[in-house]
Amino acid sequence: MKIAVISDIHSNPDALKQALKEIHEIGCSEIICCGDIVGYGYDPNQCIDICREEKIVCVKGNHDAALCGELSTRWFSATAARQIQEQLKVVSEENKKWLSELPYTITSEIAGKVIAYSHGTFSYPDNWDYITDYFSATCELDYLDRHGIDMLFVGHTHDPILWASTAIDLGMGASSMRVGTESNRLQKLEYEMVRGIYNVGSLGYPRHRKECYYAVIDTDSRKVCWKQIEFNVLEYSKKMEEKGMKIPTWVQWRIEAL
Repeated sequence: MKIAVISDIHSNPDALKQALKEIHEIGCSEIICCGDIVGYGYDPNQCIDICREEKIVCVKGNHDAALCGELSTRWFSATAARQIQEQLKVVSEENKKWLSELPYTITSEIAGKVIAYSHGTFSYPDNWDYITDYFSATCELDYLDRHGIDMLFVGHTHDPILWASTAIDLGMGASSMRVGTESNRLQKLEYEMVRGIYNVGSLGYPRHRKECYYAVIDTDSRKVCWKQIEFNVLEYSKKMEEKGMKIPTWVQWRIEAL
């Protein structure tokens, strides 16, 4: 069985449609989203509609919570807060209600593993904490161990990375390995289903990098694989410009690389 895990779509239907095409082609039987369907991009309604039509199992992200009135944008960046205010004007009441009903976390048992999904931490999901370094990862791993959770899939930071419980799990003398960074030059995008925290990256708004990622859990091979997607970034940029939106740096990077 294959399960696709996506996150941080951020109102980018172009990336979402391309990812879904690939996900269906490789035969995934389920799709789970670790939150932030909305925010930043140019078409939040379409992304919500696609998630509903595709029956994607979603947890709530901080941008989703802000859009349905559960979270203040006080601590958001100026760009993020501005886009939430704009999207409040266009997202349908039905879609806002759907967002409000999303859970903060999901837990299931697959292939003998207890797997959890959250936007940020599983321990305090509505605090929207980031797992960004050894200390925050260690604290969360300790919580997961005490609650019998083997694997946690998250988004939020937009940075694909694996924080494993022990260096032995990775077999590489390190407690973590970023995916696709300069440090490892895409040496590995696939790992055994070890105990740890798996950040799947951002599908629609990579922010500090130009690559968009999602992950696939393969219970037959007992591996987790990160997959990079390509979509028509010129068309995406054009649609943002048509709505008077500022073109993000990561989009500019991708256009320059064409």
